[in-house]
Amino acid sequence: MKTVTDGVRAEILSTACRFVDMVEIDHPSGVVRLCNGVVPVWWNGNKFTAMGTLGRVTGIGYTTDLRAQEVTFEMAGPVLDEESLSVISQPVAGRVAAVYRGFLTTGNNVISDPIKLADVTLDTADIKAGDGQHTVVLMGHQTMAGAGRGMSVYYSNERQQTDFAGDTGFDQMAGLADKKV
Repeated sequence: MKTVTDGVRAEILSTACRFVDMVEIDHPSGVVRLCNGVVPVWWNGNKFTAMGTLGRVTGIGYTTDLRAQEVTFEMAGPVLDEESLSVISQPVAGRVAAVYRGFLTTGNNVISDPIKLADVTLDTADIKAGDGQHTVVLMGHQTMAGAGRGMSVYYSNERQQTDFAGDTGFDQMAGLADKKV
């Protein structure tokens, strides 16, 4: 368990305690750094682009169960051109994303030691279009559930297309989810 430094403790106890969630995603096109703030924040020499309410991380939690906990990263933005779509839609299986919670000073600076909430091994990427925007969804699982080891086989449409080009079996999976057998 990480100990809380005096600087973090002082900011938490101050009347103007604010925090920011930051995400570092190891994407095939390069490291992507985002935060849920309304202005960009800098930490560890890196700029985290502000997504405000257009970015969301769900599924992070702590449990004593030994199970893979699904985590979803969702980023919405304007409609993307074909070149941007080809970059974003690159396979992400086995790549890692880290989620941090940083506390901000009154000057919107991140205190030097944010808390790491999760390391996530990414599985799949999905891009949804609609309402004049694209939404990029990255899904994965917390690496702690696998004792730091990534899954050896990923069952995804990308993997299936590599082994069996043109196969459409995964197109039917969404319709089969949550059905009782």
